[in-house]
Amino acid sequence: MIDSGLSRHNRLDPVTAMDGLVTIPSSQASGKQRCGRAGRLGPGHCLRLWSMTEQHRRPAFDVPELMLVDPLPIALELAQWGANRGDDLPWLQPPPPAPMKEAGRFLQFLGAIDGGGTITRHGQAKAQLGLHPRLSHMLLLARSRGWLDLGCALAVLLS
Repeated sequence: MIDSGLSRHNRLDPVTAMDGLVTIPSSQASGKQRCGRAGRLGPGHCLRLWSMTEQHRRPAFDVPELMLVDPLPIALELAQWGANRGDDLPWLQPPPPAPMKEAGRFLQFLGAIDGGGTITRHGQAKAQLGLHPRLSHMLLLARSRGWLDLGCALAVLLS
């Protein structure tokens, strides 16, 4: 197996306010796991395309994705579960409180939750679409105005 030492991860793009894939150097743990894959089914070798010095400069582990992505989708899902911001859930590592609070305010602005954090009918409709809340909001508005085809085309382009 040849390992490029690169990984694709979701990251929040501040320009679009949505997640997108970025290519970054893999962590030490990821490199070790990928090297182990080379011999999983039989004898094998892993050829790394970076030096041992570079390996030691890499972070030990990847930062949990929950810390680096848009909290809006998880905030909507938590509201759908009736868990508000998830403060009472036994997280291994809870999401950052400030972005979760801001996500709650934005979901309220979009009409997905009410002032108490309870999901609305509009929020339920968004959650059923399985899209990012911003895209599902756009599609629901497009459908209500008779522009569903345009809304679907925009959703594809934006995602």
